[in-house]
Amino acid sequence: MVSRCLTLCCCLCPCEVPERDDRAPLLLDGDDTHNDTSTNQPSGAVTSSVYGVKLMSLGRDVPGVVRECVREIEARGLEVQGIYRLSGRRNNVMKMKEELDKGNLSAVGGCEDIHVVTGALKLFFREMPQPLILPSSYSACITAARSGDVERLRAAVSTLPPVHYNTLKFLIKHLFKVQRSSMANLMSVDNLATVFSPNLMQPVAVDSHLVVQELAQQQNMLKMLIANCSDIFTN
Repeated sequence: MVSRCLTLCCCLCPCEVPERDDRAPLLLDGDDTHNDTSTNQPSGAVTSSVYGVKLMSLGRDVPGVVRECVREIEARGLEVQGIYRLSGRRNNVMKMKEELDKGNLSAVGGCEDIHVVTGALKLFFREMPQPLILPSSYSACITAARSGDVERLRAAVSTLPPVHYNTLKFLIKHLFKVQRSSMANLMSVDNLATVFSPNLMQPVAVDSHLVVQELAQQQNMLKMLIANCSDIFTN
């Protein structure tokens, strides 16, 4: 439960993309696949909402919400200082969530504040009832990262179900692009790992002191994923 609280702060508090012509404005207050040959979601797999539902209920491919937010961030946010560390106003992030839950992906392109888009993306991962890195693979990933063995981490990550693996791969490759512009956006691998690790996994420790240690291990694992993404996500 500690990680969920930390993520709320990350999401809501200040702390190669084609242009689209079909974007509707959002009113504000002030690629690959893994173990799958299809890139399309199965018919009938999409639920009426996308936030707060199990990832596997959205199909086997990377969810459209994730793709659209990443598309917009890479189009106009890679050199924005504090990208992902800062978020837009809470009300605007929640309005974005409402639009995306209704299937209005064009709201992403119609949003002027890129920090609202990043906040909506982080919120998507935070509200997943099961973390992106599932408990069944979590311990092996943490242990592999602690050993510093890239091949061992690659093997641990590959045990994730297809949609979890595909989405993690898509996100990590995006974060690698973000850190390449760190001279402008000030978001190094360390900074991105600090922001994202509580959104993508949940600590198993109960004791508060052990939780702090585990959060550090999570950050270390995410740093290793980002820094070695081309070697870890090879298929």
